[in-house]
Order: sequence, then C-alpha cells, then structure tokens
Amino acid sequence: MLERCSLGPDATLLIAVGRHAAEKRWPLVIAAATAAGAQRAVGLIQIGGGGETSRLQREARANPHIQFLPPTDDRAALAAMLASADALIHGCEAETFCMVAAEARACGLPVIAPDQGGAADQVKAGAGLTYMSGDSRSAAEAIVRFIDRSAEFRKQAGEKSGSVQNMETHFRDLFALYATELEKSHAA
Repeated sequence: MLERCSLGPDATLLIAVGRHAAEKRWPLVIAAATAAGAQRAVGLIQIGGGGETSRLQREARANPHIQFLPPTDDRAALAAMLASADALIHGCEAETFCMVAAEARACGLPVIAPDQGGAADQVKAGAGLTYMSGDSRSAAEAIVRFIDRSAEFRKQAGEKSGSVQNMETHFRDLFALYATELEKSHAA
C-alpha cells in the first residue's frame, strides 16, 4: 500500500475507512495527512465511496501520497488492509459508536481520532491519540506525534486489541449513563 502511495517501506501508512459524506470530515483528514507529510513521510489510503468522492479526489490531487480505494464488503481483505497499516485515522466526531475504530483496534491497529464521539471512546480504551475535533492542524500534530512514538503506540495497540469495547457493551453503558442523569435531574 505504501508503494501505491509512491512511498518507500520506511514511510508511515495511515488508513481511513468510511463513506464519502460531509459529516465524515475527509477534507480535514486529507489536510492533516498533507500537513504531516510536509514533516514526515506519510501515506494515506482512504477506503470508501459516495457522493463526495469526486470532490475529495480533487482536494487530494496535489498530494501523490493519498490514494482512494473503493468500498469493500470483503471482511478478510479489509482486516488485512487494516492490519497492514500503521494507524487508522478518523475524522468524524458525530458517531455514537464508530465501528471502524473498533475493527481497527481488534486488528491491533492504533487509532488517531477526534477528541469527541465514538472513535475517541476507542482511543481512550486502547492505544492511539486524539486531536481537537474539527481542527486539521491539531490532527496533523497528532499524526506527527504518532509517527515519533509509533513503536510505543503499536505495542500498546497490540497488547490491548483483546479489550475492544463492542457495540452491545457501549450502548448498555450509554443507556445506564442516561438513566443516571435522568435520575439526577428528577432529584433536583
């Protein structure tokens, strides 16, 4: 995949997975990978498709180290791609659970995600970094920090890959939190 990004084997490969829609914030991820790429050798493979594909490809056109792959329903192939990357990068802070971050963690892959939303929950529970939601500069800084400490993050991600929170546990905990907050508001 690094070769596809016109990079050598010592570069860092980020992978991003999701549909091409505004709320996924792929322009932020593209800008962050490009800015980090000015400081370190960074490739980005984005797997997905949708209504924003042409616009995203235009935005990434100036960076030969960003490549787009179509969506896949081959779970084994996706798991292999995730496991082959150095980290998953995610842009959306509006997801409740974030299945792709959970899948990445289950593959032993560190996650770089916004500090709000479901992806951040996966980072807190395992290995990875968060950045300020909606801020491409903060995301670029997180990418560089990840690269500078990648061995540490990969080790942590591998050690914690068995502790991935699943969707059932996530929503059980979320509804318990809602119930607690509701009880507090009735008591007040």
